[in-house]
Amino acid sequence: MELAKGNVAVVTGAANGIGRALASSLVERGIHVVLADIDDASLRRTAGELPGEVRSRVVDVSDLAQMEDLARFTLAEFDRVDLVINNAGITGIGAGPCWTVRPDDWDLAWSVNVGGVVNGIRAFVPHLVEADRGHVVNVASIAGLVTRPFVAAYTASKSAVVALSESLRGELSGIGSGVGVSVVCPGPVRTRFFEYLAAGPQGCPDYFARSNRLVATLPASLQAELGEAMVGAAASALAPQQAAQVIVDAVTADRFLILTDLDSGREVEQTWEKRLAEVRER
Repeated sequence: MELAKGNVAVVTGAANGIGRALASSLVERGIHVVLADIDDASLRRTAGELPGEVRSRVVDVSDLAQMEDLARFTLAEFDRVDLVINNAGITGIGAGPCWTVRPDDWDLAWSVNVGGVVNGIRAFVPHLVEADRGHVVNVASIAGLVTRPFVAAYTASKSAVVALSESLRGELSGIGSGVGVSVVCPGPVRTRFFEYLAAGPQGCPDYFARSNRLVATLPASLQAELGEAMVGAAASALAPQQAAQVIVDAVTADRFLILTDLDSGREVEQTWEKRLAEVRER
């Protein structure tokens, strides 16, 4: 998609992290941006700090009615929409063996990470199809391509976002629509959650306490390995601005699958090579 000055973009989960960085990058290009987030205080702060034509709306993406209201608000303010970035998501929930994850944690992960994208598609894609232009960006995770143990609720939800995005792209192509689709599978990015992890139990005590309870039955060596992996990922995470630049450049190039770093790309390649080798052995 060619991003032109005066285009209108909607970014969910825009108050912090990747969403905020994406909004900032788009504003720098002269694009009008509608920020949506459930965090009212952070949303107001972000909206006040970004220059240009910026609007904001407190939205729970898991609620279809609120997302439909966001679409009406956007069209009322700017009379068009060109780019929809379904970025809002939740992480750090349901850690531990999948048979121990509470039903309400499964429901929360699914309603936000998958339902938020579904609702974004339902609310905005009809307008894009009618205009026969624009682009949808769904933010998943590297965990949507490479399975992660002990975070099944998160991994399953992000895998669903990848599959949903592939279906959406095929459907739009099938009807001859000019609307494009991308799915972003970021590796570690220095969001608030990763900052908490880097700080250890003092940074995110509730998450660490919950995780420790759930993995307490695992061998000590595996517990240590998991802890080191999480802290290591936090330490090597990209700055949100770096990830946003990669994403915006990929959208302008009409790329479908967007990875934010080379290490993630190599991990995906190795994982799928292993899977294909197992298929060939049959």
